[in-house]
Amino acid sequence: MIIGYNSDNPDTVVMVATSDIPEGVTIYMTDNAWTGSTFRSNEGTVKLTTPIGGIPKGKIVTFGDNSLYDTPPFTSLWENDRGNFALSTSGEGIFVYCLTDEDDAFSFSHLTALTYVSTIVSVPSALSPGTFVQLPHIDNRYYVGERNVPSSQLRSLIANAEKWSGTNSEHIPSDRVLQAFTFLNE
Repeated sequence: MIIGYNSDNPDTVVMVATSDIPEGVTIYMTDNAWTGSTFRSNEGTVKLTTPIGGIPKGKIVTFGDNSLYDTPPFTSLWENDRGNFALSTSGEGIFVYCLTDEDDAFSFSHLTALTYVSTIVSVPSALSPGTFVQLPHIDNRYYVGERNVPSSQLRSLIANAEKWSGTNSEHIPSDRVLQAFTFLNE
């Protein structure tokens, strides 16, 4: 799930794996808007193929400028898939997903989203409660809630807009956003 972003340049997105992700899985992230049945194609999509050993539950994964939040080996593994992924300072939707079938671009698995706009935006119906958060517009935000909870509880905490902090003038603090998560027994 997304736990932070900077839309002030350089753009960054910070996520935490809420379950073990096996090696060879392709994770997509897009800032294309959802139309109700498909993603628009006027912005961009990036992808990360999980490395040997996969991504363990609780691991922080970052996208963007390595100098701000470098979490090897993941930051350098992102590739452009299509278009130009660039977060807008006037508001945006960020969608992270895997595809269950490469030929069916909208059969999602592990879909999560974060929006930061002044109005409600359309999100895929495949998003279940606790898998996305809609935040009022602020350029740079990060999750400030509990980090030592069961992963199922963490998802609902991250989806609570009251558990987020942010600013329009400074990047999110790396000492806070890169802080480890410890998942208690379910």
